[in-house]
Amino acid sequence: MDVLLRFSNLKEDYDKVTPLSPFLFLIGMEYLSRILTVAGEDPHFCFHDRCKGLKLNHLYFANDLMLICKGEAQSAQILCDCLETFVASFGLHANTSKSALYLAGVLEPVQLQIAQVTQLPLGRLPFRYLGVPLTSKRIPATDYDSLVDKMIARICSWISRILSYAARVQLVSVVLQSISSYWCQLFILPRAIIKKVNTIC
Repeated sequence: MDVLLRFSNLKEDYDKVTPLSPFLFLIGMEYLSRILTVAGEDPHFCFHDRCKGLKLNHLYFANDLMLICKGEAQSAQILCDCLETFVASFGLHANTSKSALYLAGVLEPVQLQIAQVTQLPLGRLPFRYLGVPLTSKRIPATDYDSLVDKMIARICSWISRILSYAARVQLVSVVLQSISSYWCQLFILPRAIIKKVNTIC
């Protein structure tokens, strides 16, 4: 039984205040991380089965936060209480229009309880995180099309420029290869996609 709460764009008007805004934001996220770590020590909190060994109940990158727990309302409530403590202390709020609840292997009555606790809409897998699709199963070939589309979009932006052959070679080796390398670090690309990538390059 899995629960994943994803909150995007934790925000306030800090970017309009001072150049120190990114540092203040990092301090705030560190505070949230410590609150969630302490919540993991609560005897009523249950970790996701695959996260128990690491005692992992949250992941964040920049302003994108994922909260993870076992599929039960009590654990979800503990995570939501942590967020409320953070909001009361620091003033940053989750953008609910970009946030979602992901459940797997959870019975429908429990799903309703968790949805009521979190007040988030139910999302569907796969969803995009850091530019790549995330899912609990193998990614279908159609989801790799976004990699190909991204590379083609980059090439289209270069067409209007008058570039020498050497400049084009440099752009292919630095930009296009780095996009495909990033995906290769995360997934085993199908042969058909590798062929398309090579053709584009």
